[in-house]
Amino acid sequence: MLSREIDVDLAQQVCEGAAHTKLEKQARKAFAQSKEAFNAGRLEEAARSLHQAIKFDPSNPLYQRNLGLVHLRNQMSEMALATLEKAVDLDPLDPKSRLHYGKALMAAGQVYEARKELRIALAIDPHDEETAELYQRAAKGWQIIFHQSFHPGWFLLAFVSLVLIVVVVVGLIISD
Repeated sequence: MLSREIDVDLAQQVCEGAAHTKLEKQARKAFAQSKEAFNAGRLEEAARSLHQAIKFDPSNPLYQRNLGLVHLRNQMSEMALATLEKAVDLDPLDPKSRLHYGKALMAAGQVYEARKELRIALAIDPHDEETAELYQRAAKGWQIIFHQSFHPGWFLLAFVSLVLIVVVVVGLIISD
C-alpha cells in the first residue's frame, strides 16, 4: 500500500514538474517576443508579451524588471515603480533590478529613496559604472534639494519664531 502511495506521489510530482517546465517554456517564448518588440520600439507589444511571461512564471524577477523598463520608456512612472519594486522583492540581490528601480524613483522625483536603492545596488556590484554614475547624479540632486529647502532666510525665520515662542512661554510662566 505504501509503495502505491509513493508511486502516486512521484507521478504527481513528475506531472507537476512537466507542467511547470511547459509554463517556463511558454514564459521564455513570451519573453523572447518581448525583447524583439522592445528592440523594434513596439513598446505596447513588448508589454503584452511581458505580461504573458509573468502570467506563466510570476516569480521571475527578470520579467518584472523588463516590464518596469517598458513602463519607464512609456513614461508611466507609477507603474514602473510598482513593477520594479516587485522585481526587487523577488530578488533583493539583483543589482540591475535595484538600478532600474532607482531610475524609476528618480523619474518620480523621489531622489532620496533613489539614492538608497542605488547605494544598495553599488554594494552588490561596486564595479557597475552606470549605477555609480546615476548614484552620483542622485547625490547631487539631493544636495540641490537640501540646499534649496534650507535657505538661510528660512533658517532666520525659524530662529526668530523660536525666540518669540520662548519669550511668550517665559512670559506666561512669570505672570502666573
